[in-house]
Amino acid sequence: MLKIKDNVDLKELEKFGMKYNGGSECYVNDYVYSYLTIYTTDRNKEIIVDISPASFGDFKGRKKIYENAMGILYDLIKADLVEKV
Repeated sequence: MLKIKDNVDLKELEKFGMKYNGGSECYVNDYVYSYLTIYTTDRNKEIIVDISPASFGDFKGRKKIYENAMGILYDLIKADLVEKV
């Protein structure tokens, strides 16, 4: 499992294009097609990657959002904000 490191201020995620969804208490890469979700509870800060490539055919914009999500995840890892647990 991947998670955001405990010492990271979650506001940092906004610098990488993530948006806070207060209703679900998480950060998402896109409000409609959330392929990358980071839950904000202090005890886990868990990263969820929702991959559903079969659905790309009916809305090609989803592929771009998915690719953007993977780019954000890569950037978070390169910035040393992510750890494997």
